[in-house]
Amino acid sequence: MTEASQDKPDTPKPESKPNPWKRLVPMIGYAIVADIALWLIVLFAIMQFIVVLVAQKRNEQLARFCGQMIDYFRQILDFLTYRTEDHPFPFAPFPQPPATSRKRPARKKAPAKPTAAKKPPKAAA
Repeated sequence: MTEASQDKPDTPKPESKPNPWKRLVPMIGYAIVADIALWLIVLFAIMQFIVVLVAQKRNEQLARFCGQMIDYFRQILDFLTYRTEDHPFPFAPFPQPPATSRKRPARKKAPAKPTAAKKPPKAAA
C-alpha cells in the first residue's frame, strides 16, 4: 500500500466508544454542584416568599434568576443521567432567561351557575 491510499478522505474511520471512566470525575463534580444549586433554589424561594409577604408582589429579577438556576439544575441532571453528552456550565454558557416572560396567565374564574328560580305552584282551578 502506498501512503496516498492510506490517507483517502473517503475511508470511514471507526468511531471509538467513549470511555465511561472519563466521565466519572465530571459526574461527581456536577453532583456536588447540583446539590449546592438545589439549596440555592430553595433559599431563593424562601427569599421570594418574604418579598411577596412584604411587598405584596414578586421580585421579577429574583424570579428570572431562579428560572435560570432551575434550567442549570436541569442541564446538570440531563448530563448525570446520560440524556446528553454536553457538559453544563462552566463548559457551556450559563442558561439565559427566555426572551418572553414566563408569567402564567391569570386563571379565569368559572362563571357562576345560574340557579333556577323556583316557580310558585299553580293553583288548582
